[in-house]
Amino acid sequence: GLRGAGKSTIGRMLGMALEAPFVELNDLIEKSAGLTLSEIFDLHGESAYRRFESDALEAHLASAALSVLATGGSIVTHSPTFNRLLESTYVVWLRAHPHDHWNRVVNQGDTRPMKEHPGALDDIKSILAERNPLYTCAHLTIDTSITSVDAAVSQILESVDD
Repeated sequence: GLRGAGKSTIGRMLGMALEAPFVELNDLIEKSAGLTLSEIFDLHGESAYRRFESDALEAHLASAALSVLATGGSIVTHSPTFNRLLESTYVVWLRAHPHDHWNRVVNQGDTRPMKEHPGALDDIKSILAERNPLYTCAHLTIDTSITSVDAAVSQILESVDD
């Protein structure tokens, strides 16, 4: 899901419940590139980011045992990497109402979207509408606008056990 869906919060709790490490793919990308995500995009563009993303995912899949991995919400737009993720892992889409995405990001102290782009909420709505068919390919969908963190973790654990 997008920023503010609950990936980090739910991912950390799920990792604790599974006694498995919680890993953010974006952290692996930055580490392998030696650059921040912004620097990757600014210096090399989206195609380089996608290469770093694919390479980081492959390295993680090759080296990791059980783990909880949070990916960037745009991974669904790059078919080869998203298909690899779907084939190799159990994918959970954490979805939320656009206003909840917005409010959670702002409540975390990130006011950049408002200061730099007054139409950011409309962009969130548009991105969600565009990506919805891709996100629905996930093995499990949880609406974090109506599901508590504890309930989401429980749903994932139950689903994985099936």
